[in-house]
Amino acid sequence: MNAPISPAILATNMVDVDLAAFATFTNHAINVKTAEEFIKLCRGPLHDLFPYQMLLAGAGYAQGQSIVVHHAIGINYPKSYLERLNKEPMLAGPILTRWMTTKEPQLFDTANPPYPVSARWLQAVRKNDIRHIAGHGVRDVAGPGASYFTFSGFQENLTDRHSYLLELIVPFLHQALSRTGHGIRKGSNLRGRPEQAHLTAREREILNWITQGKTNPEIAQILDRSEQTVKNQVSGILGKLGVENRGQAISVALDHGWVPPGSATAV
Repeated sequence: MNAPISPAILATNMVDVDLAAFATFTNHAINVKTAEEFIKLCRGPLHDLFPYQMLLAGAGYAQGQSIVVHHAIGINYPKSYLERLNKEPMLAGPILTRWMTTKEPQLFDTANPPYPVSARWLQAVRKNDIRHIAGHGVRDVAGPGASYFTFSGFQENLTDRHSYLLELIVPFLHQALSRTGHGIRKGSNLRGRPEQAHLTAREREILNWITQGKTNPEIAQILDRSEQTVKNQVSGILGKLGVENRGQAISVALDHGWVPPGSATAV
């Protein structure tokens, strides 16, 4: 079971991530309890780490290969769309639907669509002057719930760096949204108590480094181990937790309090 980060990213330490900004974001995210605090997080530390113009944070449940969104919080999003979205459940658009299939971060340029979408949807997006879209989510492996985050309005072209950042930040946003009461209903990602995951001390150490944004090569350097050894250990961690990728592993760690408060400041 492999993490979904692209081989190009895993093969290099040259991932351009502002670790100080990431630490500030995570330390604020784990303390969010209200919708107002969530919005403050998104307008401040999140924007400093991942500069966007518009954000839609949605929660809902899986239906077939799509998600029915039942609640959303928007930052600089069209008011009419948010009102409609929060008034009645709506089927997800093509980017979210594609995420449901791939479970990977989605990068979409409306000026040059990477795959076919309906002309009506594309026209509506372009009408709101939205060009670059980056989206990712968290599917509750214990139930049908899911949360999804769509960022748009980036000034630069989207690259692997944006995909990597999405995998880092979305689990924290998912947990923060859940604590506001507007996210999906929490379900345990493990069978039984968290202790039954039986992670070794080394595996917990690696999991902690993962939550701090470290790639496999970086963890290997820190622990003085080969990249292949770390890759195998990460796969073992995912298997023990019963999750599909690093993002879900981070969610489990946050949900069960395995990430010490303020630990991200060590990066």
